[in-house]
Parts: sequence; C-alpha cells; structure tokens
Amino acid sequence: MNTPAQYSDEELVALVAVGNHDAFQTLMARHARLVFSVAYRHLGVREDAEDIVQDTFTRVLKAAPRYRPDAPFRTYLLTIVTRLCLNRRARANTRSEETRDPMSEVFRRVQTHGPSPEEVLLQDERARAVRRAILALPEDQRMALILFRFEGLSYEAIAVLLGRRVSAITSLLWRARQRLRAELISYVA
Repeated sequence: MNTPAQYSDEELVALVAVGNHDAFQTLMARHARLVFSVAYRHLGVREDAEDIVQDTFTRVLKAAPRYRPDAPFRTYLLTIVTRLCLNRRARANTRSEETRDPMSEVFRRVQTHGPSPEEVLLQDERARAVRRAILALPEDQRMALILFRFEGLSYEAIAVLLGRRVSAITSLLWRARQRLRAELISYVA
C-alpha cells in the first residue's frame, strides 16, 4: 500500500477531496516552504507570510473537491499565493520591517562568533536595501520578479499566473530590473 509521500501532488489533492488528512499533511509538507518564500518576498513581513501559508492551504483544502488538474499543482498553488498576496497588499498597508528593532538580529548573530560586527552590519544593510527596493516595485513587477528570480518560473508560466501575455511579462521584468539597478547602484562595487 502506498503512503501519501509516494503520490503525485494531483493524486494527493484527490485524496484530500475525500477527506484523507495524511494526504493534506503531505501536500503542506511539500509546499509550505515555497508558499512562505513567495509570500515573504512579496510582502516582506514574516507574520503576514505565515498567514498567507495558512490561508493558501485552507483554500486548497476547501477547493480540493473541485480541483481539476488542468495545470501542474505547483502552478495552481502559486496562483492562490499570488492572489492572496496581491489582495493583502491592496486591502491594507502592511507593517514596515523598519518599525522593528533591526539591531536585535545583528546582536544575535554577532554573539555566535560569526563574521565581524562590521561585516554583519554591512550584510544586513545590503539585505534591507534589496528588500526595500523589491517591496517598492509596483505590484505586478514585484510578483513577476519574485516568480522568475526566486521561484524559477518561466516567462510563460508567469504569464499564465498573472493573466498576462508573455511580452507583457518580458516588459515587467525589464522594468523591474531597471528600477532595482537604479535603486541599488550604490551597493555595487
């Protein structure tokens, strides 16, 4: 007898549709990191990304009986994540990461005998600058960039997810890169 881990995603969704809890847990274990990664890169706030993970899998659970594998499950999942992220940003201004104490992470890492305090501060400054620059991109550019650069999706797959033509995705990514290059020029050695 097969265990849920041996099934494809599409087979797992079919099992979830008939109430198989283990199949749902397997789907979550396989894809929670992907969902969190996309949500965090889009929203920039850990707690919001964690909420998106919960909301995404709640939707998968509720929609399982209606799921039709017209596209790979990963594409279906990324569509849900993308819409939830865009909706969350549209509903309210998210908390800024800058309102938290950015030095607490620096002090924690310095105490572990890692890089020097100056190196840690420089790395953190660069990371925050990149994160701010990505978060400052227009919604469509940001999501296209995240899906392409961080999730490795093709232009065609992104076009399907965002409901755009491939030529529009090419343009979005070009504009996103230009904005990031201009914003981060001072960090290029």
